[in-house]
Amino acid sequence: MDSKKKPVFELTENRTPRRGKSVSGDIHRFLVRLLAPINETLRHKAMYRGDLSEMVVQALESVDLSTVPLVAMKWGQEEFSGMTIQIPAKLRDKLVAASKRRAVSINTLINTALVHWLAGQGEVAIKGKSGQSGR
Repeated sequence: MDSKKKPVFELTENRTPRRGKSVSGDIHRFLVRLLAPINETLRHKAMYRGDLSEMVVQALESVDLSTVPLVAMKWGQEEFSGMTIQIPAKLRDKLVAASKRRAVSINTLINTALVHWLAGQGEVAIKGKSGQSGR
């Protein structure tokens, strides 16, 4: 592990409003707004592991989108980076359904899945989670 300080993310019960609808197909493209530290971490990992979209798919499949604790998205208070990803239509359908059920944006769910996935790999920390530093 390098000496660089890990980004720390706060979880919340607050909801972020969903945005508009998208079209279906075998592969669906999303323009997502990722928290800047998540974007930087993913791009660093991509230098060694490949496709960013595949990492997003792995993250989304690694969590239960219906129950995973949400990451606090402080729209307008944090830096975000746009990225276009491609995911299978079935996974998009799961995202849309979870987004509607939880009344949160798809961006919130994608960022949440990525934070939990990267935390599981020791790349980032979640505030207040045992065994993780950063307050």
